[in-house]
Amino acid sequence: MHPSPRHPRLRLVAASALVALALAGCGRAAPAPAAASASTAPRPTTADTTAPAPAPTASGPRHVVGLGDSIMAGTNCSCTGPLAAYADAVDRAGGARPEVTNLGVAGWTTQDLREFLTTDADARSALAAADTVVIIIGANDLFRMGEAFRDGADATTLGRQALLLNAGVTAALEAVREAAGDRPDTYLVTGYWDILAPSGRSTTQSAAATAMVNEAIRTAAENVGMEYVDLAGPFDASGDVGALISDDGLHPNAEGVRIIGEALADAHA
Repeated sequence: MHPSPRHPRLRLVAASALVALALAGCGRAAPAPAAASASTAPRPTTADTTAPAPAPTASGPRHVVGLGDSIMAGTNCSCTGPLAAYADAVDRAGGARPEVTNLGVAGWTTQDLREFLTTDADARSALAAADTVVIIIGANDLFRMGEAFRDGADATTLGRQALLLNAGVTAALEAVREAAGDRPDTYLVTGYWDILAPSGRSTTQSAAATAMVNEAIRTAAENVGMEYVDLAGPFDASGDVGALISDDGLHPNAEGVRIIGEALADAHA
């Protein structure tokens, strides 16, 4: 699961241009492809979903619901995850601390998220009572596409994979909107730091491929009227991305999660 990019920079530059043109021209992406592994994905525990989120009063706290993959779930961070980090950041800035419900599950793809929203009434109730919805999704779709982003694929293959990712993310975000109804007034969709670089050791090639991934996610978010939140910039600004990654070489540690929380709070300041 740890990417080790070796493809030439020229291919990535060409692929980036191809994807940018395709995403700009297509508007909404095609329907998302099926994911073979969706049926084996874990579900949130009963404690995560049984109680619908309370609707805040005019003077009460905002409620934030998080959906997504292991990054949202806070896997291997030795912390309580990015939604708690977001609440901490709002608190530090002097705002009213929001109440948070984190429904992230490690391993989830965009199809897993869509199926969850279709089958879990408690999740739909939580979304319908939310003021803000935060989504982190897409990396596992990428990893399950094979080695295209990691082992020297040509520009055409890279571009096709990015368009498939865009389609999957778009479909998932549309499902979130449908499940949430009219209540939420804010939707935040994050990209990723250089998630293709093992232990944060970014290369020109991995950074260029990750930029394609983030462009696919950004375009999907904007096409469904959600706000894209960049994470690559804040991670790079730390000066040492490797220091923000846990010992597993992939997931952010507590400091990396803190930076995600700050980025979310800044986006909704």
